[in-house]
Amino acid sequence: MLRLVTICRTPDCAPQRFVDEPLTLLHPVLSRLVTLHMLKSSMNWDDVRIFLSVAEHGSFRKAAIAANVRHTTLSRRIESLEDSVGAKLFTRGKRGLSLTEAGQEMFDTAVPVSRELDQLQVKIFGQEQSPVGGIKLTAPCMLINHLLLEPLVHFSEQWPDIHITIDQSLSVLDLSLKEADIALRLTDTPDEDLIGRQVGEYREAVYASRGYLERFKTEAWERHRWLFPGADYEFSMTLEPAYAASLPPDRVITLPDPDAQMSAAELGAGIATLPCLIADQRPGLIRISDVVRRSGIWLLCHPDARRNRRLQIFRDFLVRSFNLENERLLL
Repeated sequence: MLRLVTICRTPDCAPQRFVDEPLTLLHPVLSRLVTLHMLKSSMNWDDVRIFLSVAEHGSFRKAAIAANVRHTTLSRRIESLEDSVGAKLFTRGKRGLSLTEAGQEMFDTAVPVSRELDQLQVKIFGQEQSPVGGIKLTAPCMLINHLLLEPLVHFSEQWPDIHITIDQSLSVLDLSLKEADIALRLTDTPDEDLIGRQVGEYREAVYASRGYLERFKTEAWERHRWLFPGADYEFSMTLEPAYAASLPPDRVITLPDPDAQMSAAELGAGIATLPCLIADQRPGLIRISDVVRRSGIWLLCHPDARRNRRLQIFRDFLVRSFNLENERLLL
């Protein structure tokens, strides 16, 4: 039982110690957390949760599969925890990992704390089950402008008390610092500290207008006029950068972004490497090259937001929107 200890001084400066009655109204999990804190104040509770998962599964590989992360990530976190507590927590054997004496002591202490924290977390998130409040989404502008804008309007009509703020900057916002709540990113290597799923693939090909192709009847890439994106955008894989550097200036037009490239290509100004999920929807453009896969499209959020009802609703909406788009591309 946790007891409150107060030390004060009388007018003659003699220290006196008063022990109040037990704090019976204090939540039990707080009592155990205070005990855990006293054992090691620098302990990272996220690392303790990982420790519990590894101990329960008996191996880094099985725990990594359950958590959908790399086993090397879990191994590094356990090493960090061992450095923090100053003791080895696991020993390796033919049958997997086993707890050391220090590891068993930590396990016996941490398990009830973890269970009560989970119960407390459910209660806290239960206060946010009403889908009301704000959500900040960070995503590439082309996904918002050409794929999600109309669905987002419908979402706002269905959930008028959820207010969506969209960041379309080129900066990669830090979800752990709450710079955004949900991220759509073009990547094949999502941040290991985030959770999410791949909702699509980002592919590119070379496109041109029918009128342009009628004027420039040639298959030699170097004889075409190319519409390139600005310096802020990574050059496409369809046309190698080394080859692009050898093109004469009169065959290169640099435009600020893919939207400008697409508009210029539709007007017959040249050919451009464009995202297939956008350019394939434009009747004025014709695909004139093979398709090149650039990356996956990942929907990500911070683990702390996993059970937030408001964010769950929005994540499910984004998944459905991409599923519909993927089905359209297969037609």
